[in-house]
Amino acid sequence: RLDQPRAVQVLRNLVAFRAKNNWPVRLSASDVHPAALESLVHVVLPRPARKGMPVLMFNPGLVDLSRASAAEYHKMAAWVMERLTRDPAVQHRGIAMVLNLEGLDLRMARLYSLADVRRGVGMWKDCFPCKIKQIIVVNASSMQRGVALAGLSLVHPRVRARVAILPGADALASHVDPAALPQDLGGEVDAPRLWGAWCDWQAREERGEKVGPPPFDLFGVSGDASMGSKAPPPPGEHSSGLQPECSRGIRTAE
Repeated sequence: RLDQPRAVQVLRNLVAFRAKNNWPVRLSASDVHPAALESLVHVVLPRPARKGMPVLMFNPGLVDLSRASAAEYHKMAAWVMERLTRDPAVQHRGIAMVLNLEGLDLRMARLYSLADVRRGVGMWKDCFPCKIKQIIVVNASSMQRGVALAGLSLVHPRVRARVAILPGADALASHVDPAALPQDLGGEVDAPRLWGAWCDWQAREERGEKVGPPPFDLFGVSGDASMGSKAPPPPGEHSSGLQPECSRGIRTAE
């Protein structure tokens, strides 16, 4: 059941946050820094998790602050979530997140300012109409696993039950169909090609162009869902994986 007063407060918080950070109330692909978008830090997977929620992959080890600021990566994440939550079913069911810690060095934390941390927390806390119903952690080092388990011991059991820290990438198959996982995690998806097609469709739809069905359905399968190595490349694809239409829809970094 919709909690209308809370929904109104979340909307007010979102508007206030974006005004404070000089972001538009409604983001579009043209607001997103191209380096952040092309980084594959976030990738929407083409099939739902075993529990039925759409899956967003988060690869923090791919963040490169020499190419884009933390604020630009945050803005990219907000745009992705905004596009996902256009579907009311996503707002109500929430999403599953695969947190891939491959390549993440805890020493990277020193590269982030206090303002970056506050922005990263503030952009979601009581500020966005989407819930993360499941977090699946993969490729964690022993130190990262220890830190995560210590933190989880301090939270409510209901929250703790939503988090799965897997011993290895093979265990992902029990949570996400391998046909929806990137090839580097033992799946069948060509992630750059998939992400390029998704971004292209979103950017064209935002511009009001006539578009066919999206590359895949968040709650099922439509179009070229796997986009694996056997799938033909979308027309006009660049070797970078991003589509030319999507690249034109993204502003050039200043």
